[in-house]
Amino acid sequence: MSSEAIRLSAVNRTMSVEKAKRLLGYRPTVSLDEGIQRGVKWYMDNKQKSG
Repeated sequence: MSSEAIRLSAVNRTMSVEKAKRLLGYRPTVSLDEGIQRGVKWYMDNKQKSG
C-alpha cells in the first residue's frame, strides 16, 4: 500500500445532505441505516460477478 493510500484511508470524512435539502428541497426516501443495509446486501450479492 502506498503512503498516499495510507494517508487517504486515515482521513475523516463527514457527508451531509443539508445543502441539497436547503437549496433543492431534497428529501431522502431511504434512511441511512436502510441505505447501508441495502448497499451491503447489493455488494454481497454482486461481489463474485465482477471477478
